[in-house]
Amino acid sequence: MRTSDPLSPDPLRVPVDGDRSSGYRHVYYRGTDLQGRPTWHAKVRVCGRLVPVSDSRSHCARDSARAVARWYFERYGAKWPNHLRRALRPPYAVRCSERRGGWCARVWVQGEPCEVPRLRWRRGECRYRRGTVGVWSTRAEAVRAARRFLWWQLGYLQDEFAFRCEEAAALPGANMHAAALPVMGGRG
Repeated sequence: MRTSDPLSPDPLRVPVDGDRSSGYRHVYYRGTDLQGRPTWHAKVRVCGRLVPVSDSRSHCARDSARAVARWYFERYGAKWPNHLRRALRPPYAVRCSERRGGWCARVWVQGEPCEVPRLRWRRGECRYRRGTVGVWSTRAEAVRAARRFLWWQLGYLQDEFAFRCEEAAALPGANMHAAALPVMGGRG
């Protein structure tokens, strides 16, 4: 059985757009060196900021993309291409529940889905009861509650830790309630 190279930059491919497009996500044109050769470097977004990838400066865009693949591999393991796909989808989802009589929200923290509980905000502090499910009257309110709950739980780190993982949701016995989230200031 033949396995593919986990450090291959092929999942980073995007359509080439113009002379200065590298054809890879996170790989940017830097200019030319003294010999007139194009130079490429890589940057990834971490906690809302673009951070340069070490050892990514190269005369070949593919070599810079390999450095990005290595960066993702070090953080997410051999299944790092799944993180790229799920990063395109928001880490929350809302649905209309006829049984509950309104809109419910679900968030994903490190690939684990959990329902957004009933929230109460008092002086900027979030209070909730573990195991409850929040119900909102409109879709917009449910989306707002899911985003606020993620922000309250993870803050700037939500870029790293809030993502959907279809594999984890498909596992038997996947955690579907608020116990997956750390209790920080909540009432249990």
